[in-house]
Amino acid sequence: MTVSQPRNRSRRKHKSSIDIDFNGTTRTIPSSPSTSGSEDNSSTDGCKPPATTAVAAQNGAAVHSADGDAAADSAPAKQPQQQHKARHRNRRDHREDERHITAQEWGNMVLLVLLYAMQGIPLGLTMGAMPFLLQSKLSMTQMGLFSMASYPYSFKLLWSPIVDSCYSAAFGRRKSWIVPVQLASAALLIVCGGWIQQQYEAGAVTPLTVLFFFFVLLAATQDIAVDGWALTLLPPRHIEYASTCQTLGMNTGYFTSFTIFLALSNEEFCNKYIRGNQRLAGRMLI
Repeated sequence: MTVSQPRNRSRRKHKSSIDIDFNGTTRTIPSSPSTSGSEDNSSTDGCKPPATTAVAAQNGAAVHSADGDAAADSAPAKQPQQQHKARHRNRRDHREDERHITAQEWGNMVLLVLLYAMQGIPLGLTMGAMPFLLQSKLSMTQMGLFSMASYPYSFKLLWSPIVDSCYSAAFGRRKSWIVPVQLASAALLIVCGGWIQQQYEAGAVTPLTVLFFFFVLLAATQDIAVDGWALTLLPPRHIEYASTCQTLGMNTGYFTSFTIFLALSNEEFCNKYIRGNQRLAGRMLI
């Protein structure tokens, strides 16, 4: 006996049409498939979700996974940018700190300028003022002999290790040399001022050469001590200002003992710009 299987009604497509009369005109509108077929189809498939719902679920999962991957990729990418900004900000703050000069550092630089100016005064007298004044009284040979008074400044390297190694720890490594040198230079200029004038008028080149040789020797010794002190007196970030202080101080002292000294020793300049009457001599002598 053959048993025939019942046909699946869900496979049938019910097609029908509806005739509607619009003002005498007949139009045929096809109707949609019956809902009973779709209900039977869903029941026969074992309550499986529609294909569109599964695709949408897969697409949503893919989007979420893509967003997670993008967020995971963007997080490491932002870290180098933040580190670069932090380094740039730190460098900027460091540069601002380097440019800032405290009040104590300004005071130390002023002290260096004064010390260099004091050692520039003997150099201005020896290398500028005295040769200019002696050229009318001495021969070229005698002028060459007097120029030997400036040699200690060129050979100060020979005794610079002594200045760096021999000092009094209680008084200070640099002050142990700077203070005695300044006192000796001031005493020689004050005590020997009249004697220098006599030797100048007499044209005695040898005594003048010996005395000014000793002046330059003291100035060169002070220069060694001041140069070493500048390395510790200023912080490392402002150590380049030591050369500025040296240039400014040395030129100030040289200008004072050369140009200003010659101007004040000239009677015409003093009578015209300083005194109001005529006199025969300047205000300053050697």
